[in-house]
Amino acid sequence: MKNKNRIIIILIIATVLGIAIGAVIYKNNKNNVKITNLENIEVGTWQAEVKFPDWKGYIDDTLAMNSMYSFNGVKDQGKLFFTIGKDVESFDLFINNKKVDTKNMKEGIYELDISKIAVNGINTLQVSNIEPNNLEEAITVNIPYPEIVKGELRRSRIK
Repeated sequence: MKNKNRIIIILIIATVLGIAIGAVIYKNNKNNVKITNLENIEVGTWQAEVKFPDWKGYIDDTLAMNSMYSFNGVKDQGKLFFTIGKDVESFDLFINNKKVDTKNMKEGIYELDISKIAVNGINTLQVSNIEPNNLEEAITVNIPYPEIVKGELRRSRIK
């Protein structure tokens, strides 16, 4: 009888641990970026306008810098604007090392609300594995200035 009770207790503990680990994995892998399809991009002054895969001015698949860009951000705020070229079939997107689901991002303009994954200071954008892999300037990312810098409210630079 003691062995049966031990086995039951072990099974209960294993089940509880499994559920807890699953919840943590789900929370960490959940896409926290809201993606909205737009008709056009508002006119504005940008912190950066980056074209992938060749933002450095030349293409070399061996250079990591051609798929990464760092920009200033603020925790709990931030938007990025993506223009996807007509020939782009697929691509991978990471913001601050968090994978963003891009399967529904085809030709067009998109606003990505990154407020749930943005950090104070340097944020990193990675656009890689663009297919087909021979496209130049396949994806353009417009990065607005953050609205709050060092505790001070700034005017939005988007008109």
